[in-house]
Formats: sequence, C-alpha cells, structure tokens
Amino acid sequence: ATPRLILRTWTDADLEPMSAIKKLATLWDLTNIQPINNVLWNFVAKATQNDSTPVVLKICRSKKNFDLELQASKYFIKIIDYNTEHNALLLNQAIPGDSLKSQEKNLIAIYVDIVRNICKATKSAIINNNFPHIRDWLSALDQARNNKIIPEILLNKAIVLRDNLFVSAQPDLLLHGDLHFENILQHHDTWIVIDPKGIIGELEFEVAKFDFDFNNPKNFHNQVKMLSAELDLDLSRLTD
Repeated sequence: ATPRLILRTWTDADLEPMSAIKKLATLWDLTNIQPINNVLWNFVAKATQNDSTPVVLKICRSKKNFDLELQASKYFIKIIDYNTEHNALLLNQAIPGDSLKSQEKNLIAIYVDIVRNICKATKSAIINNNFPHIRDWLSALDQARNNKIIPEILLNKAIVLRDNLFVSAQPDLLLHGDLHFENILQHHDTWIVIDPKGIIGELEFEVAKFDFDFNNPKNFHNQVKMLSAELDLDLSRLTD
C-alpha cells in the first residue's frame, strides 16, 4: 500500500493520487510500486512494468509543472508514456540509480560531460514562451519585499546583483534548471539527468546548481575555476 505520509501535503483541491495510482497501475501494468520517501512535492515511486522492466512512476501535483516537464522531456529525459488526466509520467528507471553525490572522484569531469550533453541536446530547442525565463523565477525577489522574511540589506544587494547580471546577460539557452547532484543518476555505465524544470537562461545559471564546497573556500574557488575553464564560462558571473 502507498504510505499516506508521502501525500500529506496534497490538498482536496489537488489530484486524488491514491485513486490515480491504482488506475495508472492497471493502465501501465505496474507492480511492486515502492514510493521514494525523500520526494514530498510530487509522488514518485519505483515500480516494475510487465513483471520485468524497472520503471519510475511520477505523478505531478501541479498541472503546470507536468506540462513543462513533458515539454522538456524531449531534450533531457526519456519518457516511456504519459497520462494527462492524472499528470503522470512513466519513466525509465536508472540502474543502479546512485546519484552523483555518491561519487568521490571525477565529480567535475562527470558534471562537465553532463552539461555538454545538455547543450548538444537543447541546441535545436526553440526559445519561446513555452518555457519560463530566469527573470520569471527571480521576480520573487521583488515580491519578497512584502513578506519581510529576508533582511532588507541582503534583499537589496540581491536585487542589485540580479539586475546587473540581467543587463549583461549572455545568450539564452534551454536549461535543465535544477542540475544538482541528486538529479544526476548513474545508469549502467553512463549518467542521466532527472526532474528537468525547463527554463530559459544562460549557461552560468545552470552550472550554479553544482554542489559547491562552500565550507572550504579554497575548494570552492578551485571548483569554480575548473568549471569555468572546462565549459568556457564567465568566471565573474559564476561567482556572482
């Protein structure tokens, strides 16, 4: 049975995931459905299809996020099937599925290869209003003035920095939008990305999601320099 703990933040206004899971299990011949416990916003579970194929069932809580991920999938991930009635995606399961966070060596080399592959895959993407822009995300800084959660001095500094970066922005690309280590999984002898957000912006924004070692300034600066050199990025924009 599906633990209701996973669905505790879903409201009556959302989909009815418990019912949807049963319907999708029948539709796609899924068994051994095992929810992934560290995912709280959407419902994500490992499962077996046709008694043999490892898959992942994902039910998006937001219709908007489902539509974005479905559009972005052609560039980032392989979708086996989807169901618009339940905002559901059926995905290939990464085997063994270890995240890049589990690697102790070659982190930057693997990450750089992933970013280069993304750039190749999205090279033909049409930049239009189907995907949100970084500007849309960072408009939250302006809205934050009203809730007083962020200290004013820090908020003002962030807004000035954001505006300066936008003025000198590099060419727009279609980005994954959340390329941290937990979203990069080992699949046999290669690495794949999951959970693409699908956002328009410059490459420095994509790489800024790298899990930098902020606790060690020397390591942090070395990581930034290596990523900038390997991907031909603007070092100052990445550090800002």
